[in-house]
Amino acid sequence: MATTVVLHRCRMAGWCVGFLLTCGSWVARGAEDLKWLPRDVNAVMWIDVEGMYKTPLAIKEQWSKKSREAFQQQQAILPPGVKTFICSAELDY
Repeated sequence: MATTVVLHRCRMAGWCVGFLLTCGSWVARGAEDLKWLPRDVNAVMWIDVEGMYKTPLAIKEQWSKKSREAFQQQQAILPPGVKTFICSAELDY
């Protein structure tokens, strides 16, 4: 049991480090947005919604339109026109 917990934590730490290394540019672009986060958070999800909707796959599959329709039907949390989405939490692992 203890070995499983340690392996899970190592995997999680490795994933987080890899994520931060590949997405480090968001810090510079999102620094203004991040000042609104509480000091005690240790997990942050930052999504460039506007950029996401401009990707070839999103254009091909009409994500923007589908997201707007899903929000109107109360099936999505991102209202139309959102450019950046930030979600934070304090995880106890």
